[in-house]
Amino acid sequence: MNLVEQIKSFMKDEKLVTGAACNAVDFAITKGILMRTSDRRDSSEVVQHAPFTLFPSPVPSHLMDQAKDVQKDFGFLMHVLSQDQDFLKSAYSSVLESDEFTKNLFDIYETTRQEKPKKAELALIRSDYMLHQPDQNTISLKQIEVNMIASSFNGIGTEKVTALHEYNLNSNGFKDFHDRMPENLALPNLADGMLAAWNHYGQPNAVIVFIISDVEQNIFDQRTLEFKIIEKNPDVRVRRYTLGEVADKGKLDSNSKLFIAGEEIAVAYYRAGYTPNDYLSQKEWDARRMLDCSDTINCPSAGHQLVGAKKMQEVLTQPGVLEKFIKGADSLKRLRDTFVGFYGLEMGAEGDEAVAKVLKNPDNYVLKPQLEGGGNNLYNQDLVDKLNEVGSDKRRCSYIIMEKVRPMPVSTIIIRAGSGPQQFKPVEGVSELGIYGVFLASGDKIIKNTCAGHLLRTKASHHDDGGVAAGVAVLDSPLLV
Repeated sequence: MNLVEQIKSFMKDEKLVTGAACNAVDFAITKGILMRTSDRRDSSEVVQHAPFTLFPSPVPSHLMDQAKDVQKDFGFLMHVLSQDQDFLKSAYSSVLESDEFTKNLFDIYETTRQEKPKKAELALIRSDYMLHQPDQNTISLKQIEVNMIASSFNGIGTEKVTALHEYNLNSNGFKDFHDRMPENLALPNLADGMLAAWNHYGQPNAVIVFIISDVEQNIFDQRTLEFKIIEKNPDVRVRRYTLGEVADKGKLDSNSKLFIAGEEIAVAYYRAGYTPNDYLSQKEWDARRMLDCSDTINCPSAGHQLVGAKKMQEVLTQPGVLEKFIKGADSLKRLRDTFVGFYGLEMGAEGDEAVAKVLKNPDNYVLKPQLEGGGNNLYNQDLVDKLNEVGSDKRRCSYIIMEKVRPMPVSTIIIRAGSGPQQFKPVEGVSELGIYGVFLASGDKIIKNTCAGHLLRTKASHHDDGGVAAGVAVLDSPLLV
């Protein structure tokens, strides 16, 4: 019996599972795999462990290698796309007419391209994939999205979860698993990326700022990265501000240096700013403009954030587009091998045809808005209802259609805070593999482009959409098979 089958057999024994789950919860809390509670999102006085799987989930080793091998290609691609203003304006022309959020971000991007075309930019990227298995004989790696802003769970969801699963396997008698649990250095590697940007800025008294929301349930994930930065370089100071606080306290000097509360800002790392809810008034947009138009290295810049929009996924699948930016045959193949089919919904005959095609077989497609953050995609009847609502006017241009991925099923046990032993039962799940990357550049000059680590999240297969922060997926780690 192989290791995966041994784990499945173990999961059928209720008594063994209950004991293992209780020990795992204590381990998770001890190691800091924590979140604030949903009813006390503004306080760290009461916390709970983040949801996780009891054991790691199988991931074919060749697909893991493929995902890591293509990460630097995506880092380079996202950056060169952001450097071509005319291309972005054409690619997003229909979205700019129908989506106010994207239009505001694009206005800031245009200003910075005119004023500071060679400004340094940092991207902490996470490219997310599913293991597409349309039948028993076929499995492939297919990209779901590229996260260019607030790529979360690098703090509590990477090396800490690997350690949790290694403990769970070892303490429950499983052997010969260590070489199948890949090392995950996402946290230190992303901290190194932040410090590389801080060093590039070149002012030892300048600080790093985390741009945050007023209320942060996932604060420990953010602060784990913050504390890792300080651990690696105790001379670096990290501050936390909302966009509103940046507007109130921030000032640009005559040399485009940004100061907040009297401190010069070297790097601004966004863990907020990716949804319209983060911009409640013009004040927040003014703060974002000030950050991007200063010498501060933004992570991400407005340009990097724009190329992470869902529309770009669809544009890149159009004939000849990828070849305009990527010249190497090997890189082109690595990138294209991860693509699925997309359809734009511009006004006109092609858009009308796409709407009709999707409405005829809605189960084969996903309707994706430009929004980030998880839980926004529409499936099945929700997809039909939305297309019937917006399918005949320009509001549909704010969406794209993606062919649905059929993910490989896994057997898992999900451990949620407060769920109790009665919930510790095997369920069918599906996993999403994220690969982190660090990209630092100044105009055409690439300073750093690395594959930085991985994240695995798993959810019960009856859920269509939603991440860990949305309360659907849970933290996991790969067991290479």
